[in-house]
Amino acid sequence: MTPSDSKFPLILIDPISGADPEKVLGYYATSTAKINIEDRRPSDAKNPLPEIQKIAQYLVASPSPEITISIHGYATSHQPARERTDKIYHYAQQICRPKTHVLFGYLWPSENPVQDDSNQSQPLQPAVWKKVQYALQALPTALIGTFVNTLLLLLVSLALLLGAAGDGGMLAYLAIAIIPAIAVVTLLKIGDAEKLLPWLPIGVGLTGLILTWIAQQDWGQLILTLVSSLLGFVFSIIFTLVGLRLTAYLRDQYRAANYAVMDLVDLIRQLDQEILKSNHDQPLRQRVKLNFLGHSMGCFVVTNTIRILSDVFDPQAVQEIPDSDLGDTLRLGRLVLAAADISAESIMPGRSNTLQSSLRRCEEAYLFTNEGDLALRLASTAANYFSFPTRTRFLGYRLGNLTAKHFESYTEHQNYKLQDFQYGIVNRSESQANSVKHDLHPIYQSLEIRSSSQEHRSLQDLNAPPLRHPDEPFSAAALVNRFTVFDCTDYCDDKLPPGETLASSSSGNPQPILSRSLQQAALNLADYLRLSIDFFLTGKIDTHGGYFDGQFSQQLMFDLSLLGFAPLLLSYLADLKDRTPQQFQSLASEQQWQLLNHFDQGCREKKLQVLLSPQRLEQFMSSKNN
Repeated sequence: MTPSDSKFPLILIDPISGADPEKVLGYYATSTAKINIEDRRPSDAKNPLPEIQKIAQYLVASPSPEITISIHGYATSHQPARERTDKIYHYAQQICRPKTHVLFGYLWPSENPVQDDSNQSQPLQPAVWKKVQYALQALPTALIGTFVNTLLLLLVSLALLLGAAGDGGMLAYLAIAIIPAIAVVTLLKIGDAEKLLPWLPIGVGLTGLILTWIAQQDWGQLILTLVSSLLGFVFSIIFTLVGLRLTAYLRDQYRAANYAVMDLVDLIRQLDQEILKSNHDQPLRQRVKLNFLGHSMGCFVVTNTIRILSDVFDPQAVQEIPDSDLGDTLRLGRLVLAAADISAESIMPGRSNTLQSSLRRCEEAYLFTNEGDLALRLASTAANYFSFPTRTRFLGYRLGNLTAKHFESYTEHQNYKLQDFQYGIVNRSESQANSVKHDLHPIYQSLEIRSSSQEHRSLQDLNAPPLRHPDEPFSAAALVNRFTVFDCTDYCDDKLPPGETLASSSSGNPQPILSRSLQQAALNLADYLRLSIDFFLTGKIDTHGGYFDGQFSQQLMFDLSLLGFAPLLLSYLADLKDRTPQQFQSLASEQQWQLLNHFDQGCREKKLQVLLSPQRLEQFMSSKNN
C-alpha cells in the first residue's frame, strides 16, 4: 500500500443541498468503496475530518443531540438514494427541534443490474450488454471455456437433431463446423479469453464435424440426444451462475458485509472520538442518541454495524438486556427496518445473531413488512437458497415477509376475508380499547411465515421441537416483543409524486401501495402472478420500495426514526409542534390512551395491521405512573 492509498478516506461527507444548520444538519456520507475493484477512485476526494469535527461541535452544543442514519438497500444507485435522503431531510426540518439533529444519508456501493453505475458521479446509462460482458470476463478460465464450448456444441447438436444439414452436402457440413468456430472466437473475445484458450475454436469445429458424422449413422439420433442432454445440463449450471451474477444480489451482499458495514463502523467511530475531543475530555451532559432507518439490504448493514459496535468485553454486554451505551459518547436509540432483507431465522431465539444484538441494545425497534414483497420472496429467497443452512423453506424466507396471522387451515382461508375492523392494532383486546389498563397478546403468537396460502407456520410453531430442544424454554417473546410490527400488505394511501415533499393533505382517492390490497387472509398463486405483472412489467405497484411512496407510511417511518413512538402519537394533537417524549409523559393517562386510539384509527383507515410491542407500550405508560 502506498502512502497516498493509506490516506485515502473511507467515507466522503458532503452537505445536503440547501441544508439549514439552524434547523437540522444534513449530509450524504458516501463510502469510497467501488462497484468493481478495477473502477477508479475519485480524484477529488476530500478529507472528511473537518466536517466530522464540525458535526461533533454541533452535537456537543446541542441540548438534546441525535444522529439519524438512513441506509438504502440492494440495487440502489446513489442518485435515487440521495433523493430519498433529501425527502427525509426536508421532513426532518419540519418536525425536529432546531439544532438537535444530524441526518446522514449513507450511500454504499450497491450495483444497479441494468445500468452503468461504475461512475456514480455521472448520470446512469442503460448498460445491460456491458453487464453481460463483465460477467463473461469475470468467469474463471475453465468456466468460460466450458460455457462457450457447451453453448455452441449444444446448438450444433440441436440443429443436427432437427435435420439442419438436410441434403446440403459438404457445404452444410462445413457450415456446421465453421460457424460455431467463428462464434467461439467472438464469445472468447467478448469474455477477454481468446489468448487463454487459443485452441478452443479449432476443437469446437472438429467436434462439430464429428457430431455431423454421428448424425448420419443409424444410431446417431440416440447419441445426439444423449449428448444434447449432457451439454444442456452442464451449460445450465454455468448459465445459472452467470444469471445470479447479473442480478447483482450476491455481489451486493459481499459489498454490504465487507464495504458498507466496515466503512459505516469507521464513520461512527470517528464521530465518537471527535465528540469526546470537542467536549475537552469532560463528561457529556448526555450521550448522543444514534438512530437508524434501514431499507432492504440496508437493514443487514444496520444490524451488522450495531453488532460490531457493541463491545463484547463490556460487562453490560453479557446481560440479557444490556444498556444502550456505545463507545464514550453514543447511545443506541431507535431502529426502523423496512422490507428487511434478513433471514426470518434471526427473529428466533437460541443464537446470538446480528438482529438479536441490535434489539437488545436499541431503545425502540420497528419492522415494516409486506407479504407480497416479490423482491424478497423471489429474488432474495432464491439467491440465499444456495447459502442459507436450513432444511425447510420457512426459515429461509426473509424478515420483511412476516405477516399477521389470521387463519388456521386452508379451508378456513378460502372463506376468510379481512374486515375493516381487523386492521389497526390487531393484538389489542377490543374490550380494553378505552381503558388505561391494557392487554396485548404476545407478538410471537400473532406473526407467521407463509410460503403460500396452503403452507404457513407461526413463530411459535417454528420454535417448537425438533427445532428446539424439549427442555429449552421458549424465549422468543423476550426478543420478538421488542418489535412493533407494521404489516403493510393491504396498505392503501395517496402516493407522493416524485420530487414532492411529504404533506399531510389527502386527495381522498387512496390506492394500493405495496400489493393489490385484496384484504385476504393470505395471497395465493394467482394473486402473485397478477402482482408480478404489476411489479415487473407495468411498474404499477412497487412491492419492495413502496414504503417510500405512500404518505402515511413515510410519516410513520420518518417520525419513528427521527422522534420515536410517543412523539408520533403527539402528531394527532394539531396544536403541538414541538413533539418530545417529555411532552407526551406530561399528558394525563386518559389523553395518552386517546392518542393511541387515534393512531389505531389512522392505521385502520389505511389498512395497516399493527402488532404493538407490549414492552414499548409498557415503557411509556409506566413513565406516567413513575
